[in-house]
Amino acid sequence: MVNYVLAGAARTQAAAMITELETVRPGAVKLLAQGALAELRTWPELTVKDVPENEAAQGCSVAGAYDYGPPPRLSVATSNSHARRDFTALHELGHHLQKNSFDLMEPFSKEADRGVLLEDAACDAFAAQILLPAHLVDQHLDAKGPTASAITLLWETSKASRMAVCVRAAQHLPAPGHVLLLDSVGHLAFAASHGLPPLRRGSFQGDIPVIDRALAGPGRVQGRTQVRYRDGILGRELHTDTAPMDGYTVAVLVTDSAPWRAFTPPTT
Repeated sequence: MVNYVLAGAARTQAAAMITELETVRPGAVKLLAQGALAELRTWPELTVKDVPENEAAQGCSVAGAYDYGPPPRLSVATSNSHARRDFTALHELGHHLQKNSFDLMEPFSKEADRGVLLEDAACDAFAAQILLPAHLVDQHLDAKGPTASAITLLWETSKASRMAVCVRAAQHLPAPGHVLLLDSVGHLAFAASHGLPPLRRGSFQGDIPVIDRALAGPGRVQGRTQVRYRDGILGRELHTDTAPMDGYTVAVLVTDSAPWRAFTPPTT
């Protein structure tokens, strides 16, 4: 069975996480939104550790890790971007909340993989919902779904990380697909998926159609492509739209209903 997570399920889980956090620590969400890493360093029940990028957990969607302890420890990879580190810290806090709450773990029992994918996707959604308020997201992402240019504009307008913006955009996808953040040579820095199997952070996507042209040119390209999963396996063909994002490339990929086209029949 191929496992995937719907963005709506992750968002629902994230909302429950925020509710539980506010119950046990009122006012925490507001303080975390103002500076997550700095705020978490003041929590006596947690240890926050800075680690080199190459020591971050590879199985996680971000460059960080969570350890039960005791005491529980959030590891966050050092980065030049404070926004990226705040997102990572909140993602790891999401693991802490879910692994220490029977109520939050209950939805995992309904998942084919016992909640492995849902837990990680919910951590991303939890971080993004704290860092990017709904009113700001709704101002930039059209009801028909996000384009790559709209995602870039949302990032430029907000103070949130590129990762947070990608997660919020994936929540608005009109069909199964991905929002990808790629570095200058085409390695996957981050991916937010909806209704399709997730992609591995660090995987090379720089030579697949559309992405290769975006990296070689001005960054704004549209077309169809197939993303690469483990062992070089290519997924189904997807409608794709790309845009530059200050040294990175953001790509929106969907099976159908592409917001940048008047009509997009489903791919196979």
